[in-house]
Amino acid sequence: MLGFVVRRLRGRWPLAVAVLLTVLIAATALTALTAFTRGVGQEGLRHALTGPERPRTTVLVTSGRAASSRAEDDRAVRAYSDEVFGRLPVTSESVARSRSYGLPGPAAGGRDADLTLLAALGREHVRLLAGDWPRPVAAPAGAPAQPLQAAVPRTALARLGLAGAALPAPVRLDDRFGGPPLTVLITGVYQAADPDSGYWRLDPLGGREIQVGSFTTYGPLMVDDTAFTAGGIQQNYRGTLLSPDLATVTTAEARGVRAAADPAGLALKRTASLQTATELPELLAQLDSALLVARSTLLVGALQLAVLSAAALLLVAHLMTARQEPERVLLTARGASRRRLGVLSAAESLLLALPAAVLAPLLAPPLLRLLGRFGPLGRVHLEIPDTWLVWPVAAGCALACVLLTTLPSALRGASAAVLRRAGRRQALVTGAARSGLDLAVVVLAVLCYQQLSQYGGADAAGPGTGPAGGGLGVDPVLVAAPVLALCAGTLLVLRLLPFAARAGGRLAARGRSLAPALFGWQLARRPGRATGPVLLLVLAVSSGVLALGQHAAWTASQRDQAEFATAGGLRISGSSMSPMGQGGRYGALPGADRLIPVVRQEQPLPGGGTAALLALDAAKAGEGVPLRADLRGGCGVRELFAPLAPPPSATPAGAPAAQA
Repeated sequence: MLGFVVRRLRGRWPLAVAVLLTVLIAATALTALTAFTRGVGQEGLRHALTGPERPRTTVLVTSGRAASSRAEDDRAVRAYSDEVFGRLPVTSESVARSRSYGLPGPAAGGRDADLTLLAALGREHVRLLAGDWPRPVAAPAGAPAQPLQAAVPRTALARLGLAGAALPAPVRLDDRFGGPPLTVLITGVYQAADPDSGYWRLDPLGGREIQVGSFTTYGPLMVDDTAFTAGGIQQNYRGTLLSPDLATVTTAEARGVRAAADPAGLALKRTASLQTATELPELLAQLDSALLVARSTLLVGALQLAVLSAAALLLVAHLMTARQEPERVLLTARGASRRRLGVLSAAESLLLALPAAVLAPLLAPPLLRLLGRFGPLGRVHLEIPDTWLVWPVAAGCALACVLLTTLPSALRGASAAVLRRAGRRQALVTGAARSGLDLAVVVLAVLCYQQLSQYGGADAAGPGTGPAGGGLGVDPVLVAAPVLALCAGTLLVLRLLPFAARAGGRLAARGRSLAPALFGWQLARRPGRATGPVLLLVLAVSSGVLALGQHAAWTASQRDQAEFATAGGLRISGSSMSPMGQGGRYGALPGADRLIPVVRQEQPLPGGGTAALLALDAAKAGEGVPLRADLRGGCGVRELFAPLAPPPSATPAGAPAAQA
């Protein structure tokens, strides 16, 4: 049978090559897109977790117990790390710090005394600007106790009266809890090597050397860790920073870390009295939502590509089946059964699809590497790894192609009369149109559009569409609606094709040229022959237009999110000053002529609920806050904020016009 099938294909090798290339291109494209969806999601997750968001992946564990409990605390922290991060490597760094001490000298302006504290910072995170590192506490037995050595941050030199003084120099610190004063020997001056590093979460001053609030705190004074274990300094707090290496994390492991972080933190607090603080679950939730949106978008494109590939394959298969009709009639006359003819067609289709199943997984990785060198992926240097998933996907695509190429032949029947009648018809598409299937697809597309119009956001997805643990998931309506609209529009064009063909034939007959008149007459007489090319053309053009629309919508969405997050410019926050006093301080800086003071905080309500309180300068907000036209109800930004701004006569001289 194999030799017979090969001889049949050899007699029609142009069509056989067309089918082979169509199957290969379809399988390669779908396989590469599937691998891209899986690979770019995982690599994008790793890139986000190891990039600028890396400080948010750390976990801060704090203990308020004495230094004698360090071993027990370290065991509890290691157990917590193993439970949350599993196989992922985790770096652990600890910093012990004392209670606060008062600095010498009177407080300025009647304020409370300035404070400082002692902390055993790691030398690899600071730079020594002058002097020497503080030495470990190692007084021999019977010898008088030596003053505790410490390094001071550069900002505190003037406050301690050491600006220009020779080091080492003694400094007397007051115990705010009634104990004896503490004398430290300042041996050096240091500065944070990278104040933006996650390590400085262990420092209450964040590596900034000064903190202004109810108290002004300088420091910390850097001491050796032996000051707490052998020097008699009381350890008031000890923080441990867990920094996981997420360069090899998978999406499944990220979900596991997100699910285990909060329960493990509660268990650590209950069993060991240790407090945990981390933004990792929130960050992973944000990345999971972004990954879900990306997968949904890529799935929409994959379905469009699958529909376009199926249409191209059906067109080529229809041409090949039409050329084989005389042979099928002859085989039927010689006693071949319908089952025998189906086996021959399946063997022929399998022989054409088998190279695609083998070559598509081999061609997909080079295509992905080529794709990763251009566009946005090339700018971030994102490498898409190879995945074993390409082989089963390629096999599934080849099997689907076998079914699509065998289906038209199976629907033709066994008798020669039926085969001849089918050869004069629009094989599959016309039958669907005559049965009303196209109208059913149109109705289904309209229903999907109405369902999407009722969505108020991503949270509108039903609980059944999300993952097993609840939350968001790939909404089938959201994914299928664009493809259904694409198919519905194409089928409507095919239903209107006979009317358009007859109208075109009449117009061509009015001309003086013979060729257009004959072409129009032939098309009007047999519009079914143009069904396949028109179907493929409409699907290709519609897919391109839909892809351009998706790209434009995505670009506008990213711009809107950026403008919403920053109000169209630079957002300054995190100051320790009172919120109502920040505007004047920042407004006095050079280049702050377009500053818009904003206060946002949670306001408790009488019924036990909370509300978001937003206060801003309404007069300036009308000039600097960017809002899309569809969000402004058709009016300008100034007109939108005008009711919030008081009239000029009601504003005292020099007072800002602010409304809540």
